[in-house]
Parts: sequence; C-alpha cells; structure tokens
Amino acid sequence: MKWGKYVLAVAIVFVVYSAVGYVVHEQLLKQDYQGIASILRPVEQFNIWLVMLSNLLFALAFTFIFVKGIEQKPWLGQGVRFGLAVALLTVAAENLIDYAVHPIPQSLMWKSIIYESLGVMITGVAAAATYRA
Repeated sequence: MKWGKYVLAVAIVFVVYSAVGYVVHEQLLKQDYQGIASILRPVEQFNIWLVMLSNLLFALAFTFIFVKGIEQKPWLGQGVRFGLAVALLTVAAENLIDYAVHPIPQSLMWKSIIYESLGVMITGVAAAATYRA
C-alpha cells in the first residue's frame, strides 16, 4: 500500500463523507428531526468532535477496505458498487435497527436510508477517483 496515496484518500473520504453528512442531516432531514426533537439530544449537548472522530474512523476503515479490494475494472463503477455494499452493511442495517428500537417515523427511516446510501456511494466514487490509474 502506498501510504501517501492512502493518507490522501483518507483525507478526501473524510471531507466528502463529512460534507454529505452535513447536507443529509442538517439540510435534507432537518425538518424531519424537528418532529422527533423530544427524543433527541438537545443542540447545546451536541458534541461535534465525536461526530468528527466517527467520520475519521469511518474514513480510515472505508479507505483501507477499498484499497484491499481494488479490481482492474472501471473506477467509477467500482466506487459506486463499493459504496453501495458499505451502505447496505452500515446505513441500511443501522437505520432499520434504529427504527425497530426508537419511536421514529417510518418515513424518516426510509429517507435516511436513501440519502445516506447515496452519500456513501458518492464517498465510494471519491475513493475510487483517488485510486484510478
């Protein structure tokens, strides 16, 4: 593994994943979250550093797994497929469990799955673009 390229890819994945998370949760789902504000942590207790740490851990693992599985196929399709696989493993599974355990609307669950999955696929494309030949 070329460490310089890996570090660059981790940084790119971190930025893309964080930006997508902001758009999904602070823009697209903001109104939906207002409807369940009583079960969410108050804004003044929100810890952005934990979110950033989570995003960094995601970027490190996401990039590592991507690098280990690179195939000699077109980079764009590879990035989309990898992002979709990771979205099924993380986003879909996590949101289904959240819906089963917490009193959130079904519409919020489906929006989260769709928006976050698209975001993880975009993140996969960003990783693949960094490693394209």
